[in-house]
Amino acid sequence: MKTNYLFPNWIKTPAFIFLLLFIGLGLFSNDIAHSDILKIQIGERLEKGEMVPQYKDFTDTIIGFSVILFSLLVAFSKEKEEDEYIEKIRLHSLVWAIYINFTALLILFWVYYDFDFLSVMMFNLFTPLWIFIILFHIQKIKLQKSLNHEE
Repeated sequence: MKTNYLFPNWIKTPAFIFLLLFIGLGLFSNDIAHSDILKIQIGERLEKGEMVPQYKDFTDTIIGFSVILFSLLVAFSKEKEEDEYIEKIRLHSLVWAIYINFTALLILFWVYYDFDFLSVMMFNLFTPLWIFIILFHIQKIKLQKSLNHEE
């Protein structure tokens, strides 16, 4: 089957390694953010009559961008054997990932408020892809088991 919207298969393993790396960095981003490694001067502002440099910490930006990018690469890379059934599993997993994600989001609308809800929304940027990846691989494992059981 010709699927031209998927990334090549070879990219999946390195993308998964980088995804895990950046998820780990994201879990410890508060420690990294205080290290001044990714603080860049973006201008100056007037404070008490003198110009003071203004800095922006790009740690969260780089980590968030990388997690989304590598999640996309993992989720939408071709399988070694890409056929109609794998495409069906992919579509089925994607639809269920959206259902699960937005059902959880509807519930969380009533549970979290203010800045807590902002955290929920930030996490929600990643969850549809992660749920899709998990469901897709669970379905692939079930397919492999059923094929091995038939032999």
